[in-house]
Amino acid sequence: RGFTTAIGFGFGLWQSLENGRHTAYFLPTNAMSTAVLKARFQPAINDEVLETSPKVNVQRGIVETGRGRMLWLGLETVRNVIQWPFDLNIYDEVDDLHQDNLLIARQRLDASKYAHEVAFACGRYPGAGIHGRYLLGDQRRWVVTCQSCRHEQILEDHFPENVRRIKGRWRIVCVKCGKPVRV
Repeated sequence: RGFTTAIGFGFGLWQSLENGRHTAYFLPTNAMSTAVLKARFQPAINDEVLETSPKVNVQRGIVETGRGRMLWLGLETVRNVIQWPFDLNIYDEVDDLHQDNLLIARQRLDASKYAHEVAFACGRYPGAGIHGRYLLGDQRRWVVTCQSCRHEQILEDHFPENVRRIKGRWRIVCVKCGKPVRV
């Protein structure tokens, strides 16, 4: 599963279901938001076993979980940003988001004690977008030690060569010994 499914859908839905947090899932346009909600989010959650089934309203762009909600919004207009306060903002395709509206979206977290953001994209603009965020950050890289051979590695440096199908499941494996790595 990719970042959109695992981090965008999974983390956002978990925050709403388990912690009662209100999540905003921002994409560049309303059309993209509706399409991703309908064509990717719904099938992804239908494949999972959930104790509580969220109610998905594609026309309104709302996923109700009983405790929290997840709103799917395009950042093409400021009206989509100022409707609700949020606890978690997820920015998908951050390189293509309207940057002025993105700044206003960040302000919708001001009333939340949690106030977290997650942003991801396929970087296309050196020095801007997701790459610009990386440059402004501490630029840490995650070193993972293989539990089998103790080899230290940075997993993304070896992707996709370090992914293999083992007993019918896709696993991340050590580049030195080939055994599955727990992350």
